Amino acid sequence: MQPIRLLDAYKDIKYARLKGEKNEVFFNVEFDEGKFYPTDNGYVLMANVIKYTGVVRAYKPELPIETGVCAIPFYSNEYELWEKDKEGKSSPRKCQPSLYERNLCAHIALEFPEDKYFKGSISFLPDVQLTNLTDEDVINTIKRNCLLEEVAPSGNLPEYQATSSTYKKTNGYNRLTPADKATWVKKELCQSVKESGYNEEMSLADLTEQFVVEHQENETFLALYFDLLKAILA
Repeated sequence: MQPIRLLDAYKDIKYARLKGEKNEVFFNVEFDEGKFYPTDNGYVLMANVIKYTGVVRAYKPELPIETGVCAIPFYSNEYELWEKDKEGKSSPRKCQPSLYERNLCAHIALEFPEDKYFKGSISFLPDVQLTNLTDEDVINTIKRNCLLEEVAPSGNLPEYQATSSTYKKTNGYNRLTPADKATWVKKELCQSVKESGYNEEMSLADLTEQFVVEHQENETFLALYFDLLKAILA
């Protein structure tokens, strides 16, 4: 597993970006101003980063990391990373979000409004540190490692410019159709249901019922999960 990599600002993209899978790595970011932007498969934190831990430069890794404005994505469901092969040809690779970032998305949906700005630090933990925890312990772990407080916007933080036409936000951005939303929810539930044999051809009601049955002993987790779905699809 490669470390999280920092891509410098380049041409029309005026800010740095973090890239990489988070399932097996630890890293931390500290920032003095940041804002969360919801996307179709999670969130992007647009922040003025003042310190990185566990991050390397994507190009010329021997040089020191430069701080500043950076877009930091984290995902609630399957996503793609574009990578180059030995011949320099780029192609997408499907990836699954880490346990930590999936739960972090739920925490953000509940605690940190889109129109507010925050400062603080977020540590991302590898799956091995969450695998055997109860749902309640996972939530408490998220809270201990996501330490943010609201701040007044400085006016210096640029807005995140989504590269996908499906970025879901009002005021000029395209929205998913109701059919697209239903398809997305089915896909998410199929990935989350533990019992085999469930697929996207089944009804949304049956998929939801099975998911609830599997987690009926933890009402807190169910509430967080469905609040996250509502936040993403809003």
